[in-house]
Order: sequence, then structure tokens, then C-alpha cells
Amino acid sequence: VYGQYVANTDFVMAIDTSSSMLTPDFIPNRLEAAKEVYLEWLDDIEKTRIGIVTFAGQSYVKTALTENSGELKKIIRGLKTEQPAGTAIGDALITSTSLLYSSEKNRTIILITDGISNMGISLNESLKTLKENGITVIAIGIGTQQENVTLYDELANESRTYARFPDLDEDAMKTISEETGGMYFVATNKTALKDAMRAGIKYKEAVIDPTFYILLLACFVLLIELSLIHI
Repeated sequence: VYGQYVANTDFVMAIDTSSSMLTPDFIPNRLEAAKEVYLEWLDDIEKTRIGIVTFAGQSYVKTALTENSGELKKIIRGLKTEQPAGTAIGDALITSTSLLYSSEKNRTIILITDGISNMGISLNESLKTLKENGITVIAIGIGTQQENVTLYDELANESRTYARFPDLDEDAMKTISEETGGMYFVATNKTALKDAMRAGIKYKEAVIDPTFYILLLACFVLLIELSLIHI
């Protein structure tokens, strides 16, 4: 059970809702697969405050930090692709940071995207803000390397050719995650996506747990010393 490890962490889930997330290399598409994994992830944790941010050509706050699992699941189930066109990853990171700004706990953004930041605030500027505020980013690139596909986009009422996985800016995702003390993952199928999400929790476990074990060891040593005094 992962919940016991994240009580000292507040999370923001930042999910790409640009039209390319409708690419059907995941069944039925990347966005729906990400939503399914998010819902399962929520069952792995408890008593943890989570916010939700979505982004296409700009970012949107779906909910501020909350422990209300039912409300979070309702929001996730209702997520759809959004306008304007584009992928504003920098905006999403800044918006997510604003939700975590007043948190007194460890603060982590779990970012899922399949694209390149091409709108809004630059990634360099957002990285600066993340580091200034001590925000950790777990970045997950979603998609496969299949050929481009053309599908009808109901939201835009037109046919679109969706981006294939090589259009993901992996270098930028690696830089953001590494420089904020986080991790970067590539998810080419749903199982890998689940593992990446759960690894984000395990990562926080690894960060938090050493203090506990150091204190435990100190107590153990103290007990030994006290027992020797009374011999």
C-alpha cells in the first residue's frame, strides 16, 4: 500500500489535453488511458491532497488541492481535449506551482504529456519558478513510435493528423525532472504508464523514509547505551 508514504506530500496532476492525446496507440486513446491510470492511482493513496491541472494551448485549474477522492475521480472521468490548440507545458507547470505555493509539505507535480511546449511561458522560465519554490516534477512521456494517424476531431469539427511519439520533447522533460530532483519516464503502453505513476509514489517514499530509519537507529543506539549503563 503506497498511501502511508505520501502523507507528507501534496501532488498536482498536470495532464495534457491537447488534441494529439486522442491518438489511438493506447486503447481507446492516450487521454482515456491516462484517465484510467489516474483513477487507479487514486486508489493507491489516501489522506493525500491532490490538485488537477489540464493544458492544451493554455492551462486550466480543474481543482485546488483536496483530499476528496470522490470529487477528484469525478473530475478525471470528465476530462476531454481542450482548446486553444497547442501544448503549453510551461503554463501548466506555473499553474501547478501556484496550487502548491502555500503547501507546507513536500510538493510534487506529476506531468503527463505527448508533445513539445510550443505555447505560453518558456520551459526555462517555468523551471526557474519550480526550483525557486522547491517543486519536484515527475515527468511522463506518453505514446508509441507508430506512424502518424489522421482522425476526426469532434471538438474542432475537422480531421487532424495526430503527432507520433518522436514529437515529444524528451530532452526538455529530462531536464525539468532532473533539475527539480524528480524523475522522467517513457510510457509506451498502459502497464508502463501505471508503473511510472506508482514509481512517483515510491520515489517520494525513498525521499521521506531515510529520516524515519535514521531516527529509529538513533533510538535503538540510545536504548543499547541505557541498557549498558544499568548492567
